Amino acid sequence: AQVELINEDGRSLAGPVATNSEGEFQINFTTVPAGRDHLTGWQLVLKAEGFEPQTIPVGPVREPQRGDVTVHLVFHAALRKAR
Repeated sequence: AQVELINEDGRSLAGPVATNSEGEFQINFTTVPAGRDHLTGWQLVLKAEGFEPQTIPVGPVREPQRGDVTVHLVFHAALRKAR
């Protein structure tokens, strides 16, 4: 599957990246602090040939206040076969 992270404006923050044979993936990206407490409106978009695309809302995510902070998000999803 291909996975892409998009922001509230529909712009890509990261990806698309391919999952491995177990469906696992890692996306690395950097954001510039926007002065908000939480980031909202992000979506994780999953696509694979022969399956219906899936969009997963992300957030709200507490915005890191420093550039040296790593945030880990864990997702569980299942794609349905296309009809």
